[in-house]
Amino acid sequence: MATSEYSSPRDSPKRSHVTEELRTQIVQGDFPPGTRLPKRSELRERYGISHVTIQRALDELIRDGFVYTRGRGGTFVSKKPPHLYHYGLLMHSGCTPYVEALKHEAALLAEARGITWRFYDEDQITPLEQDAHEHRLAGVILAYPTLLDTPPHLPSLLIDPQAAPCGKSTLVMDFQSLANRGMERLNELNIQHVTALTSDSDPHGQVVSALKKSAVAHGLSMPNFRVQYLCPKAAAWAGGLIELLMINSSPKNHEALFVTNDQLLPAVLESIGRLPIESRHRLTVLTYANYRSDQEMIPDVDGLARVIRLGFDTGLSLRTALAHLEAQRVDKQPPRRVDLPVLFEEEVGQYEMVEFTSAVFGSA
Repeated sequence: MATSEYSSPRDSPKRSHVTEELRTQIVQGDFPPGTRLPKRSELRERYGISHVTIQRALDELIRDGFVYTRGRGGTFVSKKPPHLYHYGLLMHSGCTPYVEALKHEAALLAEARGITWRFYDEDQITPLEQDAHEHRLAGVILAYPTLLDTPPHLPSLLIDPQAAPCGKSTLVMDFQSLANRGMERLNELNIQHVTALTSDSDPHGQVVSALKKSAVAHGLSMPNFRVQYLCPKAAAWAGGLIELLMINSSPKNHEALFVTNDQLLPAVLESIGRLPIESRHRLTVLTYANYRSDQEMIPDVDGLARVIRLGFDTGLSLRTALAHLEAQRVDKQPPRRVDLPVLFEEEVGQYEMVEFTSAVFGSA
């Protein structure tokens, strides 16, 4: 009986073997970008399988972006194969300012560098691990802390407020440093009393602990009742909290409100606008910021003393993360921990990509 050239479950292991072997040869550089793969007849002879099975293996490589065809001209390795140009970015689900800033800056980097991204959230860990094991990623940036089953060959980097205890390379957005810079600025402005409005994204109290430690170090008053937690989904409650705190404040005191989550800021400013003008005159708002290249202006609040932004440059963090992944891929052994600079709004843009990463990696 003649062997069918059509679909057969028995072809699947053979097809997978061919796909894996060709993909491995591409990743290892045996077939560099732009080179032509062996003809289908040669592959048929080499692997002892049918034309259809060879075609299915090539179709899988085409879908994954490793190769492309030129009709009768043959099959060629992509000029930008995924293991060199396609990056993964794991983030929280939802539309928080941080997630939106990451997506915006990633799009700009894609255009500038000729790379591509795939975004994952916490419900897509399995697809991320599959892409990693099948060489469909050049590296992965974890803006969401999680344990991943990733192969040793894959460059990866965590962006987090603290260095990863497991030894994973981490781009650290150190909140203690941020708290110190913020409290130092408030001290310079002769602020005596600080109220902290933080969110339920600080379940272990690390943000509040950093604020309290820094307030004491700078001689500022921030008793426990002046530290309030507020869920971003219930930000409308900010008005009542602020009014209660200001009622207990002496009219002679210069007050500061330290907002540690930029999702809370719109509701906070709206609430402040309803305060008596004499209260607004002596109130400074210091707010955390995830800076992005198209940063919007903070709405004016009539009579408010000032609004100060302090945070991290999202574009700088992604550029630095990419440089770290590239250094990992060529075995330059970049440092396990890299600290991002804490920036006031007027300082954003002072750190250029090459200058900053040179300082970090110690390269020319």
